[in-house]
Amino acid sequence: MVAGRVFSDANFKLLIYVFLSGVLCFLRLKNTMKLCSIIFLLGMTQAACFCNDSWQELLGSAAPAQVLVFSTDSNPPESYYFIQERQHEAAIVYQYVGNKVLGSFRTTLKREDKTGEEAALIGWTHFRLSDGKWVSLQLHRRVSDGKVMLIPRTGAWLLTDSFVSRMDKEAPILLEAVPVVKKEASGSSEEIRYGSFEIEGKEIAAKGEFEQVFDTWPEERRDLGDYKEFPTDGFDINKETLRVFVPESYKTGEAHGMLIFISAGDGLYQFSPEWKSVFEEKKIIWATAKDIGNKKPSGRRFRLAREARNYLGRHYRIDPQRVYLSGFSGGGRMSAGMIAKFPGSFTGTIHFCGVSALARAIPHYSKANVEIYGWPPEGNALNTAKRLNHFALITGPEDSNYEDTKNVFGWMEKNRIPACLIEVPGLAHQVPREPGPIREAIEFLDQPRKAVKSESDTSEENAPWSRDLEQLSRLAATQPVKARALAVQLWDRHAKIHNDASFLQLLERLEQWPSP
Repeated sequence: MVAGRVFSDANFKLLIYVFLSGVLCFLRLKNTMKLCSIIFLLGMTQAACFCNDSWQELLGSAAPAQVLVFSTDSNPPESYYFIQERQHEAAIVYQYVGNKVLGSFRTTLKREDKTGEEAALIGWTHFRLSDGKWVSLQLHRRVSDGKVMLIPRTGAWLLTDSFVSRMDKEAPILLEAVPVVKKEASGSSEEIRYGSFEIEGKEIAAKGEFEQVFDTWPEERRDLGDYKEFPTDGFDINKETLRVFVPESYKTGEAHGMLIFISAGDGLYQFSPEWKSVFEEKKIIWATAKDIGNKKPSGRRFRLAREARNYLGRHYRIDPQRVYLSGFSGGGRMSAGMIAKFPGSFTGTIHFCGVSALARAIPHYSKANVEIYGWPPEGNALNTAKRLNHFALITGPEDSNYEDTKNVFGWMEKNRIPACLIEVPGLAHQVPREPGPIREAIEFLDQPRKAVKSESDTSEENAPWSRDLEQLSRLAATQPVKARALAVQLWDRHAKIHNDASFLQLLERLEQWPSP
């Protein structure tokens, strides 16, 4: 609690408005109404003061907040990442800068006592104060009613439905709870299940999460023209089934990776028993859905892959850097489509005997001489894949997609996409039962993400943006706001500038937090 009352600009303006309104009403009304107006004025003034006191109590500081950041990282951001893709790299889901938004956010908070209800940790809220210090608070979502709340050391602060709705449109991945850490309530009768088991119906999705898949992705990740190509074929989560495998290693409490599998056939796929030792060793939780084969609509396959991902995220401690997707044959191509259409939804993919390039303009040919096109990437999906994703391609000389898979691997190498080709001797068009290939693939996906090397033609002298860099450098010294706007334009206009050393130096300069 902060001693005394420290008024922010927003509260000061509110008090002025309330006072002036009260004076005008007082001069125009009769005696009885004057008394009522005085009581109303005192009440509004006290409410404004109470709101300010509560806000300062929440921050634990007299310094006003200047920046609001929603993140999946418990640590506040080290820099001001004004380019959205770089926000994702820093585990930032969304950030607000400015008193107007902060004032709006503050008015949405509602103080309430802790109820002891089960809640899931879906992320963190970081406030940067005017003195340069940070206040970080856990962001939870109640299981019973889906309400979102901030949890400081004492009490709880509920976010109104209007602000949560705004977040759901602007930062839905945070509210989807990926990653999450399940909060184990003391005395809870629920036990973690291990080994293979099935999940059916309503248990798959949390309450209030029955919306259609394409309504929840951010605008920059959408391709509205392709929505109609992905019907969900009367999708009903209440009728779906997941098969899950949780290794005994999860008992250690250590965060695990996840591997979601898309089958090429219907029914409920069961992985090879020889893989269990790999999942135990590599700490991987595995899941797949029923009726997700090649004959089903793409939208259904996308949706169920996401539902399986979210189910594991809500119920287990998941390492956000190890959220993997896999598939066999047409399921492997769907895995590439997931990365192309929804960049950032997974951090790596394993393709068994089937993969597609993230480009429609590049056809591939199977042994049957069937022309197969890749997935057109969504926005900057290709650049996102280069920085965030690893691709493991598994095939063999008897695989009908052998030559096609090697062609796609060559395309990935040419486009500097982190990928490895695992050739299994004698493998036909099937998922290998032996544990070696899946172990090698997971080890490749687990490798640290490396910065993409610049091509020789990206030097400042030869780059087509060299003059823009000169202008950006001048603006950065005197007009940082205009410089950031220009930097965003250059980032969107030139994919190769993302690796330009001079541009990155200017970005780091523009991303520095202002001194208090």
